[in-house]
Amino acid sequence: EICMYELKIQDENEDNSMPCQLREVGSSCSGDDGEALCLAVNWDTTTTAESTFADNNTRSIVSSYSNGQVAVHDVAFPSSSASSNEESTKVQFQEKHRWNAHTLFGNIPTEVWTACFANNNHSDNGGRVVLSGGDDGKCKIWDVRADSTFRPMHTIANFDAGVTVVSAHPRKDHIVAVGSYDESVSIYDVRSPSNPLSTLPMGGGIWRIQWHPVDNDRILVAAMHGGCRVVQLENTDNDDGNGVATAMNIETEFTEHTSMAYGADWLVCKDDDEVESKYYEAAASCS
Repeated sequence: EICMYELKIQDENEDNSMPCQLREVGSSCSGDDGEALCLAVNWDTTTTAESTFADNNTRSIVSSYSNGQVAVHDVAFPSSSASSNEESTKVQFQEKHRWNAHTLFGNIPTEVWTACFANNNHSDNGGRVVLSGGDDGKCKIWDVRADSTFRPMHTIANFDAGVTVVSAHPRKDHIVAVGSYDESVSIYDVRSPSNPLSTLPMGGGIWRIQWHPVDNDRILVAAMHGGCRVVQLENTDNDDGNGVATAMNIETEFTEHTSMAYGADWLVCKDDDEVESKYYEAAASCS
């Protein structure tokens, strides 16, 4: 089950003993999950501008499960003119697709650790291409328009252990970063995924990869017992705007966690009065 929450900030006239509250605004309530655990969720960020996010808009979300399945839901948000009663402000989930994605030894379902939508900002395929990674050591690319067969368009099997994270570049079509328990991060072009464009060992199993919000050439990696790394990529920009990485180098690392690093994300802000290229950044990690 997928649950969605709203962070409510109390105003000055309300009880300030709890200045922030979480309120559940919707859930998938799918009976098909059974006892399976939901292991990953990711939004489709390519099809709709955020400025219209709350105006009776529908977005897609992809989720993956411990029973080997991947699902795609449409998520409908209430319009800004909706009444204030509880039901009218609920977020509505509608399951559009669900399929068996990853197995071991032929037909035994295995954990699907990660799933995301491919970036198709410059085509009409937004929300139609899904990438998944499982404990079978494979990354699979699916076209969800072919929902009658659900056979992967491509299967990448260049890994020595389970695939734990797939992260599409937010601004560069076709570029994805893939991490594995084999302690490596690889960059792929999904148009020609037979071999990685670049691979770099990280010293620990990969659990999170986050592209920089502004800089096209940097990723933040949480590598479990290997700590966290900021990785610099080369040649992701070229004349046609869809370059490829030819090399990766570790720019900096943080290894002070006393246990495994499972999460990491960027904190980036820009002063509106500053030039476009100037911003302030930090990185956060958790274990």
